[in-house]
Amino acid sequence: MMKARRPEVEDEWYAVRHSGEIPEIALHSALHYLSEAEDGPRLTLGRQEIRHLQQAAALRFREIVLRDMLWENLGKPIARGLGRSVLNFRRYENFLARLGLTDRRFRHQAAITLVIFLVREWSARRHGAIAHDPGFVVEELLAFAETLAVPVAPFALCLAEMLALDPDKKNLPGVLP
Repeated sequence: MMKARRPEVEDEWYAVRHSGEIPEIALHSALHYLSEAEDGPRLTLGRQEIRHLQQAAALRFREIVLRDMLWENLGKPIARGLGRSVLNFRRYENFLARLGLTDRRFRHQAAITLVIFLVREWSARRHGAIAHDPGFVVEELLAFAETLAVPVAPFALCLAEMLALDPDKKNLPGVLP
């Protein structure tokens, strides 16, 4: 049974979990503050406490990756775009690699979220909705899809149609209504 965590560690967990765009920096700041900083408590952190803080960073990474892949967030101030999601996913994977970890469950969740995003955006464009700036190069997105183990062949056509669609028209160029 896990003993109660020290309040200083819980405070830093909260700061890391709700940090900005680069959770790994918040994690290292928290670790430094807790164990080394002159104005910090200078604690000797146990393995479980360090893992607890690392999990806060992982949760934040997942949140920002998915936030930018949710179609309903497009156009909202919180959304940074699909291109940023790709970048943050790479950062998350690198963070995990430095810890010697993997997160297959999240990779699967990101793959499903990406497919839903692409289908919704493609459908919206085909029905004349406002086209969103994709914020990526098609090759980058296809590489990201491959990383997530999403079959890219069906999406290559979808992306080509998305990028060729005139946002002011309901039909693809060369297609009769």
